[in-house]
Amino acid sequence: MVADIVREAHIYASQKNAKYVTAEQVDQAIEARIYRSNLVQEKLREFIQKNFIFISTDGTAVGQINGLSVLSVGDFSFGAPSRITVAVGLGKEGLIDVQREVNMSGPIHGKGVMIIAGFLASRFAKDKPLTLARELSSNKTTKALKETARLAQNSTPSYQHYQEHQLSRTSR
Repeated sequence: MVADIVREAHIYASQKNAKYVTAEQVDQAIEARIYRSNLVQEKLREFIQKNFIFISTDGTAVGQINGLSVLSVGDFSFGAPSRITVAVGLGKEGLIDVQREVNMSGPIHGKGVMIIAGFLASRFAKDKPLTLARELSSNKTTKALKETARLAQNSTPSYQHYQEHQLSRTSR
């Protein structure tokens, strides 16, 4: 990563016919890298603002809470809102992790589900087996995230886009 920033800073210095790379070009390279890397985060924020992805923040709903997922794109990580839902009924199945059942969960999600299962067992199954079926799902709007990632891969911003972005930020 450091080598990539140095190479990019060298390009910026070369464009100015500078003999040496300065801190200004290094800062410019870092900001450009962040700008390119956070395109998925910006698109997700835009989808939420335009209500393509709806995040309910008012009222209550039984079996639903809002959560925060950590998403990683390359070496850039950010938080994104997600809805966590649970359904409970009589049964013997134990905890059903919907994401795990369809191979869409990662180790952090799996750990969270196991923590919840342990809590439920310690709270409600101290002297008898827990005989109910629970389904836990983290609805991260997978289709929208995949589409956003595809758009980001097909439209990596150029240096010109970065300059335009910098100009729009300074004119606010």
